[in-house]
Amino acid sequence: MPITVRSRWSPPWASAPPSPSDSTRSAPVPRRGTEFQQKIRTQVRKDQKSSNWQRCYAIRAGCEATVSETVHAHGLRHCRYRGLAKTHVQHVLTAAGANIIRLLEITNSIQKMSQSR
Repeated sequence: MPITVRSRWSPPWASAPPSPSDSTRSAPVPRRGTEFQQKIRTQVRKDQKSSNWQRCYAIRAGCEATVSETVHAHGLRHCRYRGLAKTHVQHVLTAAGANIIRLLEITNSIQKMSQSR
């Protein structure tokens, strides 16, 4: 005689999710921060619209782009040598190489423009 097992099972996703009040006892905390922090954020956003701020940020963005290029394209994140002097030499040579590559790209683009005319 075969054995038959009957069970009632419902998958966990079939039931309603627990409410947040069931899992925590603390009072809800506002996420916007204090009024003082909000005033600072508002002032900073207002300052970011000024031409002086945008000019200064453009300088920083150019520097950040150069650093990012040397790190990602030329492997400046890891140094091959030990010691401050040798590390400095590697950084100077890497920067010089990046500048040479940039000059070659500019020269090639100028040549392409002159050939297309």
